[in-house]
Amino acid sequence: MINNQKGLLLIEIIIVLGLLSILLTAGLDILGPSLKIVQQSEEREHIAFLIQEQFEVVRSIRNEDWNALSINGVYHYVDVEGEGEGLRLVEDSVIYEDKYEVSIILSDVYRDSSGEIIETGTIDQIDPYTRLITVDVEWSSYGILKNESQSIYLTNWGDF
Repeated sequence: MINNQKGLLLIEIIIVLGLLSILLTAGLDILGPSLKIVQQSEEREHIAFLIQEQFEVVRSIRNEDWNALSINGVYHYVDVEGEGEGLRLVEDSVIYEDKYEVSIILSDVYRDSSGEIIETGTIDQIDPYTRLITVDVEWSSYGILKNESQSIYLTNWGDF
């Protein structure tokens, strides 16, 4: 009788361990994607912050010197210390936190004869008081190259 109970106890332990391993595996299958979603959500929030920071910098530069935004191209900003200190645009993109490539893209804005913004136009349709500012962020997540881009129009209100 005692041998039977020992055998039954051993079988019960094996069954419990089997059920625990199944439950743990199922739990990890649920937990893995959940953690990935949380990380991606935090990443998107960080990207949104980076983009807004770039827009604020460009607005600040616009407020100091509208002409600093006059040449089309890809830029990043630097904070210059010393004489003539402040924020400045420098050509080319920049890598933040060894992960995010951030570009500030300055473009002309074209208007038709009624003053509406149009996608492309001729040199005489360029609005000298408005610039299209696009901030582009590229990064790699889980081996996949990702990109987020937002644009705003800035106007030189000081000349009106």
